[in-house]
Amino acid sequence: MAPSRPVDVLYFLNTRTLATRQTPSLLENHPMRTFPWPSRLLTLSLLWATCLGAGSAFGQEMKLAGSWVVASAKRGGEDFAQPLGDTVVFTDKSMQVKPKNPDNPSITVELKVDTDKKPSEIDLSIDMGGETRIVQGIFAFEGQTLRLCLAKPGDARPSSFESKEGAESVALVLKRAKSE
Repeated sequence: MAPSRPVDVLYFLNTRTLATRQTPSLLENHPMRTFPWPSRLLTLSLLWATCLGAGSAFGQEMKLAGSWVVASAKRGGEDFAQPLGDTVVFTDKSMQVKPKNPDNPSITVELKVDTDKKPSEIDLSIDMGGETRIVQGIFAFEGQTLRLCLAKPGDARPSSFESKEGAESVALVLKRAKSE
């Protein structure tokens, strides 16, 4: 039986056998077995914090990864219908836009994320006829919703999640895609 509480995990790590001496432990020859218990506790705490994404950049990037659907879009302060329903797929180093219209080609761009800034920053490297242009943006999470605001290529990074009248920035609200 696998341990379910942290106390059980520590007991499990500190014992050489699971239930009786005849049943060998899964950790009998594991390198963690030689660590003293304070080191094990620290290692487990760090591992759990990383897995839970406790404010770490890794956790934010993991939240970004996956498929999202464009729920709303604004450009220049007005509704922007073109990207509605498009699927956006984030990986650790790229972003792919799959238009809802199958006649339109999908676009893949390189992506760089900085989650140490508030709001988090995103840079997209787009190849435009042999010239690479950088699109700067910001993003934030609200549950299963991703707010994203992108500047026009070559313009300064937006400072808010609004696309004001006359501005060329695009403000998007994306919802996590339902798993297939």
